[in-house]
Amino acid sequence: MEAEIDFGILIQNVRKQKGLEVRALAEQVGVDASTISRIENLHTQATVYTAFRICDGLEISLSDLIYELKRKRPSLRYNTLFPLEPKFAVNLQEVVSIVRSFGENRQQTINILLEKINLILDGYHNYRHEIRRVTGPYSVTGPYSAGEIERYFFSAPFSETYQLKYPPLSADLILQIYQQNGALTPTDVDMYLKLKRTKNRLLPTSSVEKMKLYDILHLLDRKDEGLDYGSVVGMIWEACRFLSQFDKFNDIFDWKEGEGLYDPSDDLAYGEFRVAMFYVILCRWELQIDTMGFIWVV
Repeated sequence: MEAEIDFGILIQNVRKQKGLEVRALAEQVGVDASTISRIENLHTQATVYTAFRICDGLEISLSDLIYELKRKRPSLRYNTLFPLEPKFAVNLQEVVSIVRSFGENRQQTINILLEKINLILDGYHNYRHEIRRVTGPYSVTGPYSAGEIERYFFSAPFSETYQLKYPPLSADLILQIYQQNGALTPTDVDMYLKLKRTKNRLLPTSSVEKMKLYDILHLLDRKDEGLDYGSVVGMIWEACRFLSQFDKFNDIFDWKEGEGLYDPSDDLAYGEFRVAMFYVILCRWELQIDTMGFIWVV
């Protein structure tokens, strides 16, 4: 059996096979050239997000990466849970479509999101009324207006009034979204890891952007705690895919002091990133309400 190699050696070999200089690869994948050089020379460990971006640019799949670094090919997806309706396991292409439509016709997209959130609120209030139970921090008012939705994307500073809460989904539901190739955000993965955390923490940090690649891959050697570690690694990789798709929109802009709202023409991109997250979390709420037993009426 061939010996395992280091991630830095692997990407250096593949980069040279493709005839790419370090600076050319850096420009292609959006990772600083000095960072790539340090990784290749084994002077620093790559975070899982940096590793994803480099691998994506070099066309190295997660399966091939694991084989080269660990000499194993674990199954990264298991279809062992219950199937969800496709509308609840929203895929990345659908999210991209919403973001693109936001750039082309912002008001029309805001109206789509407004209709979606108010339908969710109706379902949630109906459910609470039927069972006469209040769920603490998830008690909400409504309906919302288009102006309130717009302020969610463009208010400065971002007010708690417009923070969309993540629903209390179960770990199994989050896992099923992954198993059905749904879009996964870092918030999804953070929630899954928190719900699955036992006496021994799975990772030093639950922040996808800060996780080290080798900390992630070492999970594949564990067989305790009743967890499917192959799926955990795959879920983290898919959250990196989501970040990579939208992080070009995620440059923090300078707020114009005292104006409250910024001019969308100055930095429409950050609003688009927030649209992606907003849309996914709305879909998560639809799933939560569906599993609580409410029958949607459209």
